[in-house]
Amino acid sequence: TLSVDITVSPALTSGSYTILAQNITDLCGNNMNSSFNVNIGVSSIKMKTESVGWGVGLNYGFNTFNRNYSQVGISPQKENNHSISLSGFKRKFIPIKPKFNFYYDIGAIANIAFGESSITYTNVTPSYFSVKTNEYGLRAYITPGFTYAIKKNLLIDAALSNIGSIGFIHSVRKTINSSPMEQKTSSSNFN
Repeated sequence: TLSVDITVSPALTSGSYTILAQNITDLCGNNMNSSFNVNIGVSSIKMKTESVGWGVGLNYGFNTFNRNYSQVGISPQKENNHSISLSGFKRKFIPIKPKFNFYYDIGAIANIAFGESSITYTNVTPSYFSVKTNEYGLRAYITPGFTYAIKKNLLIDAALSNIGSIGFIHSVRKTINSSPMEQKTSSSNFN
């Protein structure tokens, strides 16, 4: 018979990070775009039985975007965004071979995001245009994956795409210039 090679009492801790930088040239308008993204996360799972654990996770993301326009009279557009999410989940391990397991997570994620975009025109009134965005959301999900146990408390984890999720997002965008405007958007999703 197969068994999960995990001791019941300890916690399993994992971390993740993503760094992405890219430069894009718009060949039609000769605009130069650049972006830089960093995402850092950590999660911990406390095993309750040999095959079931409860976990929490925390993630932070930062994105900066710059667009240099080829048109005269427009300064570079700058945008900075931040996101923070907190998750709670239940993980069920299903052994395939010794040290190699299939798993699925059932959980929920709460997130907040905020950012600002600004651009200055030298040939248009109003000359300064800024948009501030605040957002929050909640999502429930089911995610499958595979693990390989290097040691009892050290796993290589490969999560697959969500096989199901349902969520809600509320966003507020405020335009700050001589004619302020506020736009509120609420949306839900299911897939």
